[in-house]
Amino acid sequence: MCGRQTNTFSWEEIHALLSFRPLHANFGDFDPNRKRYNLAPGQMHYVITAAPEGFTAHPARWGLVPHWAKDAAIAFRTINARAETVAEKPAYRDAFADGRCLIPASGYFEWTGPKSQRQPWYVLRRDGAPLFFAGVSARWLDPKSGAPLQSYSVVTRPAESTMCELHSRMPLMLREKEFERWLGADAGALRPLDLEHVVDELTRHPVASRVNRTEEDDAGLLEEAGTGWLF
Repeated sequence: MCGRQTNTFSWEEIHALLSFRPLHANFGDFDPNRKRYNLAPGQMHYVITAAPEGFTAHPARWGLVPHWAKDAAIAFRTINARAETVAEKPAYRDAFADGRCLIPASGYFEWTGPKSQRQPWYVLRRDGAPLFFAGVSARWLDPKSGAPLQSYSVVTRPAESTMCELHSRMPLMLREKEFERWLGADAGALRPLDLEHVVDELTRHPVASRVNRTEEDDAGLLEEAGTGWLF
């Protein structure tokens, strides 16, 4: 599961990690250098997709709207796509075939404990390096206004290692060696669960419940907040 994410890296820092292929940006009015400490579904971020000349980075809203959708209401049910079924599910299969993407992140949040008193946890790399979530993206045209919307979903997989203590699922976080395969491989031969992903390099710590409010978005949300619980 991935219901909140962060990105505290500048575009220059992300660009440097992808410099092994030409990378072009088309951000328009979107600011890719804005630090996001509590990015929630329905909000804008940016994704990186394959292009004939290399990679392309462009804005996208979290919550996939398939090209065939009658309206955008489906978006809040499509924030995550299971790696096991992303190639077959109607909401995702076209995006998996020709809209696979990378989603830059510095971490993500997960919650544990009883519903009445949920404990949020922040997950990140021990070395503080960027993470790249595997994702699928799609372009949708509003049938009423004709306005285009680019959107995305985070691909998730069964949790491994100590991440199982937080949730049964986790984002599929790809290693650099897998970027080109995820973005450019033939979809018919690609098996997401076969890709090498980041897991043993991860750490986590409890944070304050203030992160539950989507309007909160500051660095204090990432600070360790005493002792939490797992169950």
